[in-house]
Amino acid sequence: MPALAEPVASDYAIELKIQSKKCYGSAGCNVEVEPSVSSGNPAASMYRCDLTYTISGDESGDVVETADAQGPGTWRVNRTMISTARNSVKPKAAVTDVSCR
Repeated sequence: MPALAEPVASDYAIELKIQSKKCYGSAGCNVEVEPSVSSGNPAASMYRCDLTYTISGDESGDVVETADAQGPGTWRVNRTMISTARNSVKPKAAVTDVSCR
């Protein structure tokens, strides 16, 4: 039986849930987001991987974070505070790297 290939970034998705949002008129908003990790590849749950992801939408540029593996398919994630230039900006996230052990 062939060994399972290690997961790659495209095997995972990150969704951001807005936990709080405080806007200041035309000055933009402070937004606290919490990531939720999912995988479309069932074999990915066989590995313990750390995920590096990028959050876009911050007025200063992309924010890079890591979801730390706590077990197969389980991650410790941190809430992240970003500042948007406008109220209409919707933060997005994408997995950019996977490190399995």
